[in-house]
Amino acid sequence: MQPDTVRAIRTRARELGLGAAAVIALLSALAIYWLAWGGGAQWVTGTIHALDRQVAANFWVAMTVFLAVCFVVQLFIVPTGTITMLAGGFLFGSMMATGIYWVGQLLAAPIVFGAVRMGFGNFADSKLDAIVERYLPGRFADVLEIARSEGLMAAISLRLAPVITSAVVPILAAVGGIRLTSLMMGSVLVGWVRPLFWSSVGATAHSVAEISSPSDIISKVSLTPILLAFAAAAVVFALRIVFKVRSGS
Repeated sequence: MQPDTVRAIRTRARELGLGAAAVIALLSALAIYWLAWGGGAQWVTGTIHALDRQVAANFWVAMTVFLAVCFVVQLFIVPTGTITMLAGGFLFGSMMATGIYWVGQLLAAPIVFGAVRMGFGNFADSKLDAIVERYLPGRFADVLEIARSEGLMAAISLRLAPVITSAVVPILAAVGGIRLTSLMMGSVLVGWVRPLFWSSVGATAHSVAEISSPSDIISKVSLTPILLAFAAAAVVFALRIVFKVRSGS
């Protein structure tokens, strides 16, 4: 293939990635505005009530709608992930809700990752490399490349991090140079952990009202299990990087 053709393909891919990322960002911003000021919160409450009525009468329809909601929440980074998982646990039980949310996560992740990676991958790589080169000592010059080689552990750590919403994980992975295969493997291995935690909490709710206004139920939850799981993954990730840096590999 001719160099000009390769450059043209790369340019076209970057344009497509930028366009897709821009659409996702725009819809995410609109969703945040809608939830905060446009009546979105009331719509969420109404949808939970509607699904609650449909679970007994049309279970498969309700489950399909819930899967679509999980996919959209992940794809457009709508800040309703916790409520979605709580509602899923209340409506379908913790195990089924976890499975549905996990599938929605796996479906949305490669789309978001691909858009960000194609649009911003080279720019992000060059900026991160420049930061490492400028601020880290010479012996740590390869730390970023080593961290990227530990993409699976990085993806696992991101998926378990309690302060990073699951919808943002593909963006961080793409910007950080983690491979898509590592992201997806990490998502398969531990992407269900946080959904299981929150859907289990939702399964203990006594009414739709508790889910629609979840501040009380969330305030009673201990995040210790999630924090411990994240800490364990992060420590293993850090130790593997340190070991490789010291061994010069």
